[in-house]
Amino acid sequence: MSQLLEFLTNLAVEPKRQQAFELTPSLAIAQAGLSQVEQAAIASQTKGAIADIFTTEDFQAALVVAVPDEDPIPDPDLPPKPQEEEE
Repeated sequence: MSQLLEFLTNLAVEPKRQQAFELTPSLAIAQAGLSQVEQAAIASQTKGAIADIFTTEDFQAALVVAVPDEDPIPDPDLPPKPQEEEE
């Protein structure tokens, strides 16, 4: 995984990294081990500059080849399923 993709993924799913980035973006970017080009793209806050990095780089995307089993943990945001009536 590229350093930039890893940085953006971690930023998206880890609240502590989000807070650190909001407080001191330049420090969070510097500590991520990004190249100078990647750092400049993030610092620019321009979607196009960030996207351009991924158009010149090959990376492994996730591929789903089968539907997983039903999730055993119910989604708290969904209403409960109606109970089937017995005859």
